[in-house]
Amino acid sequence: YINWGINNYIVFSPSIEILKDKNNNNKKFIARDDIQRKQEILKIPNNVLFNIDKSLDMINSNELKSQYELFKNIDVTVYNLRGNINIQKEEKFLAYILYLMQHEPKLYNNTKFYQKYKLYISSLDKNIPRSPLFYTGDQIEYLSGTYLGHINDKVKKMFQEEMIIFKNGSFYNKSIEYKDYVRIRLETHNRALEISGHLNLVPFLNYFDRDHMRCNAEYVIQKNGDIKIVSNRLIKKDENIIVRFPRKTNTDRFVFEGELNTNYKSYSDEYI
Repeated sequence: YINWGINNYIVFSPSIEILKDKNNNNKKFIARDDIQRKQEILKIPNNVLFNIDKSLDMINSNELKSQYELFKNIDVTVYNLRGNINIQKEEKFLAYILYLMQHEPKLYNNTKFYQKYKLYISSLDKNIPRSPLFYTGDQIEYLSGTYLGHINDKVKKMFQEEMIIFKNGSFYNKSIEYKDYVRIRLETHNRALEISGHLNLVPFLNYFDRDHMRCNAEYVIQKNGDIKIVSNRLIKKDENIIVRFPRKTNTDRFVFEGELNTNYKSYSDEYI
């Protein structure tokens, strides 16, 4: 995967490496050596990113293009009513495309899209968030009657609605595996960036930890669409590299990422 990135002109700092996290076995970027403030950690050229339009062009399937035109006109549930509805629809359909890439290799293995991004697609299997969306029935009982349980149910129902749409005769026309779809769906929600009015998936971004407060790096989108990850303080050797992402509530972050905003200090006693 690193060699693929180098061949596609992604520039890696020699001060970083990918290792398994001791806490959850997910692969993550850590500092191989001390990294100074404002040092460039990673540079990802715009032509390596992909969005809906680029994906459909590279797959070159009239059927898939027709499905997207149909999907754009379907009234679907969105999580954030104040957000851009079109961006949220792109988020959903990108997950559907990636699901097809993994579950229908005979149909898509020879497409330009799969040939270029197969290593990125396989990397999505590695980092699975510890979200309550994957809890068993017994585990979910502990959330019964709580606000967290309410938000988890809301997100789960939204994902299940998408699965119902995508498995009907106008789309995949087969059953869709819940865990596989949700795992990919969380990636398109958590790791994509909005650039020039469209949602873009970014190779290697899924190997960075992310946080709003305890971050030690941030991403910068350049005028030409290239992305740079730059340190915003000294990062010590063996430290996880954590990229600044927009603030989320504790409940949203736990449901979508399986993480908590551990550094927030303004909770009331009742909430604790």
